[in-house]
Amino acid sequence: SMVSTFTLNFFLSGTSSIGWGHLNNPSLIDFGEFECGQQRHCDLWTAVDLVIFVAMGAVGGLLGAAFNTLNAILTRYRMSQVQRKGKFVRILEAILISLVTTSMTFGAFVLMGSCQPFVAPGLPQDIELNNASVTFFCPDGHFNDMATLFFNPQEIAIKEFFHQKATFSLATLACYLVIFFILACWTYGAGVPSGLFVPCIACGAAYGRLVAEILVKAGFLNEADVSVGTYSLIGAAAFLGGVVRMTISLTVILMESTNNITYGVPIMITLMVAKWIGDLFNEGLYDIHIHLRAIPLLEWEAPDVMHRMTASQIMSSKIRYLFPNTRVRSLVHMLRTTAHNAFPVVTQHKRSTQLKGLVSPPLSIPSAEDTMESSSEFAKVQLRSN
Repeated sequence: SMVSTFTLNFFLSGTSSIGWGHLNNPSLIDFGEFECGQQRHCDLWTAVDLVIFVAMGAVGGLLGAAFNTLNAILTRYRMSQVQRKGKFVRILEAILISLVTTSMTFGAFVLMGSCQPFVAPGLPQDIELNNASVTFFCPDGHFNDMATLFFNPQEIAIKEFFHQKATFSLATLACYLVIFFILACWTYGAGVPSGLFVPCIACGAAYGRLVAEILVKAGFLNEADVSVGTYSLIGAAAFLGGVVRMTISLTVILMESTNNITYGVPIMITLMVAKWIGDLFNEGLYDIHIHLRAIPLLEWEAPDVMHRMTASQIMSSKIRYLFPNTRVRSLVHMLRTTAHNAFPVVTQHKRSTQLKGLVSPPLSIPSAEDTMESSSEFAKVQLRSN
């Protein structure tokens, strides 16, 4: 990982204006710098905010559990009704998703978008965000908040939530959260290359910014004392943790993306609470899809019921065994009528039976013609010692 990191930074330095050899470039996932700008007494977060972050983590766990439940229901329907009907139906589903996505997003910023005034930039990244803002028939000095979120790539929209000093209307944030929640849940698992990480961060960032704007309007949060972008980051961590149920790895990824180690404690607390609340209802989305697709995966821990089971409860009582000399006809019949992964080889001497070894079945079963030709011959079974 260290070699790959330095290699990536080396090539990134050549594409930047700094020049080759600058090895402290940010990672590919970069959410920008979380700073208070020119305010001296502003804190990114305080100890009092941790109580709100815990509550946001609990709500994020509920939202993640609802997301996983809806996606699991949709995936079961897709596997039974769509995927069995061929590629053409899957292509039609992808076209339908594109049409619905375009219609919902265009109708959202036409009907519900509001014009918000620009805020004087205090950092270089503020100038970049203002340049990415979409006016969409708004007067000079204003931008359409809904069009800015939907007309830009998701990475830019996430940075708008994190660092845009201008105010987003509550209707815009709620509408964006609902629309993106529905579209992300519907798209994941369809016959198109779609991800889960960035859409969940976008949904969570909208949720966190919505909480921050409500607290500001209610008078419980002062933007001059605490950065509202922190609440967007915590909301992103809460929703993402409620969907995928990972803690340590997500903490490292989010900390690396923010380039700020001080966010380690609130992010970890939020992810833990979101995971605990979500686990009360269902599993993580990745685990759900593994079970739905019947992918053989050995879990880290055995289910609780297995801690009280004995070997006799799972072993077969009717043992199918082989002798060192067995006819091919008998071998093929045994392979066709049983599903065991191994067969014991035994010998009998007088009244005693002795285990000689274990033999695994072949990858392919001989055809009927080969079996009839060799039915009169004997086959030596190769043994694998205990």
